[in-house]
Amino acid sequence: MTIWIPDLTEYAGPRYKALATAIALGIDAGELIAQQKLPPQRQLADALGVTLGTVTRGYAEAERRGLVSARVGSGTYVNEKGAKVRDEFLIPDPREGFIDLTVSLPVRLGQQALLAETLGELQHDPDTLAHMLEYHPDGGFEHHRQVIAKWISYGNFASPPDSITLCNGGQHAIQLALIAACRPGDTILAEGLAYPGLKSIARQLSLKVIPIPMDEQGILLDSIADLCRQYNPRLIYCTPTQHNPTNVQMTLQRRRQLISVANECQLLIIEDDVSASLVQNRPEPLASMAPERVFYISSCSKGLAGGLRVGFLVSPQAYRDRAASALRASCWMAPPLMVEIACRWIQQGAATQLLAKQREALQVRFALVSDIFRSLDFSARADSFFVWLVLPEHWRASAFVKAAEEKKVLITAAESFAVGNYPAPQAVRICISAAKDLASLEEGLRMIQQLALSEVDEKIETF
Repeated sequence: MTIWIPDLTEYAGPRYKALATAIALGIDAGELIAQQKLPPQRQLADALGVTLGTVTRGYAEAERRGLVSARVGSGTYVNEKGAKVRDEFLIPDPREGFIDLTVSLPVRLGQQALLAETLGELQHDPDTLAHMLEYHPDGGFEHHRQVIAKWISYGNFASPPDSITLCNGGQHAIQLALIAACRPGDTILAEGLAYPGLKSIARQLSLKVIPIPMDEQGILLDSIADLCRQYNPRLIYCTPTQHNPTNVQMTLQRRRQLISVANECQLLIIEDDVSASLVQNRPEPLASMAPERVFYISSCSKGLAGGLRVGFLVSPQAYRDRAASALRASCWMAPPLMVEIACRWIQQGAATQLLAKQREALQVRFALVSDIFRSLDFSARADSFFVWLVLPEHWRASAFVKAAEEKKVLITAAESFAVGNYPAPQAVRICISAAKDLASLEEGLRMIQQLALSEVDEKIETF
């Protein structure tokens, strides 16, 4: 097959910008089509007579312009022409008049009043305030870790305080776990559809992410042994409870089988439990089955308030010093004041009350989804922050997202979650917790429902 080789002699300026411009013109001319893979960077560099760095910068510039998307472990692909490409890991600025259902957030329940009350208490506690302004041990104050250890324990899962590293949210916890467990150039495995933040971190740490096929119960275990033989991965990242974005929940049997496979293949596991904060009667976590092999991650971001930026990393004994070293290198410590606020909410019972109110609010929103989407193919749970909508056959996800945006409703295409060359389904994630109120959520859901069921001749270009 002949590879695409542009003629850069026609363009003035830096070669990398010339390459990005050539890509744009190639798309306009039909030489490059949607989802086409661009030539490997080294191969194109040799063909053009430029350095590898020039092609790397050129592809990055084209991605910045929204022309292409890089997929870790797979290559760089041409985006859908005319479709606006969202940054796969970005909390956008509010857009006036838009219903933004892209970010998984706690429902707004007046958390600011609770924060004001707690800050008022601290105002009259000068000794504690002074203590909060000091440096603290890298993993957090002992009394804070004791509170958190009790808070995150459930079922047979109980973490000793000295196994916990307090950090700046779940995203930071993932970063620390990867730094502790991996080295640049290592390969890791992840569900074919995974939290976009994982891909961002892996890219920064020079880690290759290989997708694991999935079914309605999560990771397909039969494929792991073959992937291990082919790639020699260091670990598996997974979300066995309340999978983001599909809402899949791994069965207890498959969890046990996953631990068995990890033992056989000598794989570590990062268990992301952040989205499961509202799930009652949760299945046993992987961390309780193999604490010597599993990094467990949770945070306050979903159940309480994302702005607290308080996350928890429970590390296997052999990796605790490495996790602490990674924390010191990145920020030294989580802000003591924010941890103190979270711990006070937990100790005073306010956190438990907030979780209960979150569940009640999401149950109402789930009922709304179930009614409006009753004729559509979707996956949702009464204790989940998002809905996974599989689109009718005549829709492509990227075009559907664009069409929804034109109607001032913002949602996320499956492609944002696809790892490497994993085939993204024609589906979208809709964060029902993000809507400011029920009225705006209903308006957005009805718009999405009408769009999904609209006739082909009413659509924008879908292929």
